[in-house]
Amino acid sequence: MSFRQGIDGISAQISTSGQFRIAALFIVSLSLFFPVLYRLINLWATNPDYSHGFFVLPIAVFMLWRKRSQLVTVELQPSWIGLPVFILSVVSYTISFAANFHTLTHLLMIVILLSLVLFIAGWPLMRLAYLSILFIIFMFPIPESYYILLTNPLKLLITSISAGVINILGIPVYQDGNLLFFADTKLEVAEACSGI
Repeated sequence: MSFRQGIDGISAQISTSGQFRIAALFIVSLSLFFPVLYRLINLWATNPDYSHGFFVLPIAVFMLWRKRSQLVTVELQPSWIGLPVFILSVVSYTISFAANFHTLTHLLMIVILLSLVLFIAGWPLMRLAYLSILFIIFMFPIPESYYILLTNPLKLLITSISAGVINILGIPVYQDGNLLFFADTKLEVAEACSGI
């Protein structure tokens, strides 16, 4: 079955009013997500720690594409449970965005997408698509507090390993935290070297 035939099959299952509902919900969601996505794209372009963000969405789409034969044959069973979840998520998203609570804003983007799938297509399609939607969590930056909790022990571990290897090579070195002191210079093991 070709991709075009699959799309035609899905379109045939959805009434004209249903197609309008789907288009309206997606336009609302994209307009809500645009400022956050714009900020994320700037972050990916300027911070090497998060440059992998450019690849997450294409990988998520590829994960869906691999299930295309199942997706085009699944019977759509829209669930009204998705609508209140969608409305509550959009309200919470708007508040968290206005309050600059980025972590919650990012999580709510995923909840909004999941609720849309549930409302428009129902549980059968949700079971096929939820892993691809959850995968996009990797395009969001790790919250700063968790990032520090993860990187500090790793920096100290890398510093200790480096000091051990340097000593084995016969070069005198003194370690103080994530700093390595040599006879005439010092080196810092920065967050980029933590391995995260």
